Amino acid sequence: MKVSELRGWVADLLRAHGATVESRGQLMHVEVPEALAPRLGAASLVLAFTQRGLQENARSELATVGNPVFDRILELAESSGRLGIRYETLPGRRTAPDPLTGVRLTNGARGFGPPRIVYTPVYQCLFRVRTSVEEVPDELEAISVDGITRNADVIGDEVAESWEQLGPEPASDQGVIEPYPLPEWVVTTALQMLEHRLARRVSRLRRASEQRLAEERQNINTYYETLIEEAKTAPLRGGRGPESRQEKERLLKLDWKRRVEEAQTFWSPRVDVTLSAVAAVMRPRWSFALVKGKREDAVFAEIESNQFLIPPGVSGVTLLDS
Repeated sequence: MKVSELRGWVADLLRAHGATVESRGQLMHVEVPEALAPRLGAASLVLAFTQRGLQENARSELATVGNPVFDRILELAESSGRLGIRYETLPGRRTAPDPLTGVRLTNGARGFGPPRIVYTPVYQCLFRVRTSVEEVPDELEAISVDGITRNADVIGDEVAESWEQLGPEPASDQGVIEPYPLPEWVVTTALQMLEHRLARRVSRLRRASEQRLAEERQNINTYYETLIEEAKTAPLRGGRGPESRQEKERLLKLDWKRRVEEAQTFWSPRVDVTLSAVAAVMRPRWSFALVKGKREDAVFAEIESNQFLIPPGVSGVTLLDS
């Protein structure tokens, strides 16, 4: 991994856990949140990624395997899974729209504060999907969830390519809605969309499993019916009486029942879903603070299309076309 890639990865990871990260020359200064400090061993860190950077500050730690601080960062990554954050490019030409052209004030709202640009999260959730059918390989499904509207959508194969085109830092002097810690509703919303997407696939899996189970049960039934019939007519040896036939028949029926139950368990359709990674694509949008009472709410607008967005739970405004 190149130094620039390692630096970006460390910054993404620490920010995802609530740390404040600032690059100063060759060094990365990190203010660690109280909950994370025991795991990293300090409330603040100075990380160097080259020997030259290490010489700039006596407190700096070299971000390399074997360094205790960096090893703790790696342990944090292993225990928390993969999280990322990238920033979309801020459009060069931008003029804030008048919110009253797209939004109607209601319920005592008095107006809007001045417009400002804020980076808002659009989460990309990557799920690994594993089915109970052995010949079907694991699949990856990517679902996006807008951190403002909470709308979910399916992402195509272009997700990895588009990720590489995003920047590691926001434009200066712009607000940022912190995407992490990851809100629980993001995963819930993504899973609901994934469930809808997998519905037909699960139906096909269920039909295939039912057919396989029927074939397996037929084979099991034929096998044990033959064994029981042979046991009923087998000659008695060694002075054994008819009760030995009955006992063998009883044992065969128990084993028959066990094999059927095992087949039902094996061929029961099952889909296991694992959240493998989450990426936050930070999209710059216009933000308009809503003037009403003591509660701080805001509406948003896309910079290029001027489409207005109202977060769920925000009262006092409705879209004009609704």
